[in-house]
Amino acid sequence: VNYHFSGFFQRGHLYHQHRDMIRSFFDLAPFASHYPCRELIAHVRWHDYGPKHRIHPDWYRDIIREEHLPYLTVVCPPEDVDTVKKEFSEMEGYYFNIHSRGVYEDFKALFESHTLIMANSTFSWWAAFLGNPVKIYKPKQWLPIPEVNLTGFPGAIELDNKMWE
Repeated sequence: VNYHFSGFFQRGHLYHQHRDMIRSFFDLAPFASHYPCRELIAHVRWHDYGPKHRIHPDWYRDIIREEHLPYLTVVCPPEDVDTVKKEFSEMEGYYFNIHSRGVYEDFKALFESHTLIMANSTFSWWAAFLGNPVKIYKPKQWLPIPEVNLTGFPGAIELDNKMWE
């Protein structure tokens, strides 16, 4: 059976009680993890967001320093690669990798993560929801628009965030 989903799915509280059923709609086998459990994966989305929607790089850096895992992969759209290099490549003590390989591969990397830092994006939210990360960090304020706040992710560590203007 094939399903086609279309629309904006930004009301997280409606989905959590049905997580197992929703996961059954998808063939998740191709997403078998190959990332080491000592890898931290961060999702960054800046370029296509307006100034009041971009999470400040310091929010990510603070979490990265706190976790202090040896491998850091930042998943981002191609438009953000140069900014990600500028903001994260100088951090000491990490094997740093930028992952920007298209929608399927980027989603797969987020889905397979052991420790995930989510962007304020439904892309990383759904990867965490359908995947099985052991540890999830998410911004407390999703967007300055209450109607699209994907708050309350069970088991996630919600941290105050500041926007990058």
